[in-house]
This record gives sequence, C-alpha cells and structure tokens, in this order.
Amino acid sequence: MSSKSTFAVLIAALAAIFLAFLKETYWFVLIELAFDHLASFLGVEKAQMIAGAAPYVVSALAASVIVTVAYRVGVRDRVLKPSLEILYDPTDPNYMRPVTSLYGPTAERYSIGVLNKGNATLYDVTVRALDSWFTQEAIAPSHTLSPSIGSHKPVCVFQKDELHPHSSDFAELTGIAYQSASSHQEYIFNTVQRFTLEALARDTPAIRREFEFDPKARPMVRMLP
Repeated sequence: MSSKSTFAVLIAALAAIFLAFLKETYWFVLIELAFDHLASFLGVEKAQMIAGAAPYVVSALAASVIVTVAYRVGVRDRVLKPSLEILYDPTDPNYMRPVTSLYGPTAERYSIGVLNKGNATLYDVTVRALDSWFTQEAIAPSHTLSPSIGSHKPVCVFQKDELHPHSSDFAELTGIAYQSASSHQEYIFNTVQRFTLEALARDTPAIRREFEFDPKARPMVRMLP
C-alpha cells in the first residue's frame, strides 16, 4: 500500500470513530460529505478507505470497551466496599476518659474515631447517631447543632469536608456521670440501652455500628461486634 493510501486509511479510521458518535446528527452529514471529498482528493475509492480502516476501527472499539468495562468494575468495587470505619476502644484514653474529682471517678467521657481505610479522599464525611431514647437523652444534649428534643431526627456527632486516604479523626460523643441513675426503674440511665451510629460520605456505602450502654459496667459504653 502506498504512503498516500496508508494516510487515507488512517484518516478513515479516525473519521469512522468520530462518525460512530455523531451518527444521525447534522454534523454527520457534513463530515460524510467532507469524507467523500477527501477520498476524491487522495485518489482512493471510498470503499477502499473503509475496508482498510476496518481493522483499526475494530481495534479502537475493542480497546474502548475494555477501558469502559475496567472503569465500571473499579467504580463498582469502590461502591460495594465501604471505605469508612467507625473506631472505638474503651481501653484507649482517646476513646474513653474517666472524669475524677477529690472523691474519685465521677463520670466517663466518650469519643469515636472515623477512619478512611480506602485509597481515595472521601468528601462530606458525616457520623450521626440514629434516633433512639439514648440518643435523645444522652447524646443530643452534648451537641449544640442537634435537633430539638422530641424531633426524632438523627444527631450529627461528626462532620468534615474531606478525609484523606488511610487517615482518621476523632469526635466527642457524650459524657455520662456515674450518678445519673434515678429511683424510677424505667429511667433510661437505670437500664441497658443500645444506640446506633451511622457514617456516611460521598461515593461509598454508609456503615452502621451498634453500641450498648450498661450503667453497671465499667466502662459503661461498648461497641458491639
């Protein structure tokens, strides 16, 4: 094949790819007309140009399909595998800090960690306590931006614009005094209670972790397996 014919085939290959995207548009008519003029100028029949371009077009389309599938598989894997994790270890002072006075321990203060265990930065990261009796009575009063008592809405305990890969941050949850109990048997701080924290961010599934409050345990709050 002459250099002129080779050039024509390459031009045809590129044109065919563009035509595939522009088909049934006004631009398709103009490009097809220009394609006819180009074939006439190069002295090559249009059918010959199309036949020579076919292998290139097929290869380009196959490569496009492979790249598209690989990209979608990568996106699917990122979506299916949560990148967020909620951290809590009652033996670590970063998460549970006893409050003491002259008379000894009087209360416990709790914090949680938020970890991005993925390889991409997460945006609009939020952790919230879902509605429960414990959330309204013990967590909401510790957060100034919490909804009004009785609204039965989740309470936001952590919010950050972005969290970089393999990095973590801390957020204070609440504090509970040892002497919070009441003579009323059904009072919340007299009984074992459970509450749920939910972590959310863009482009990753939300996760939930359940916690338990036990007024007779030390520490009083633990994360359930």
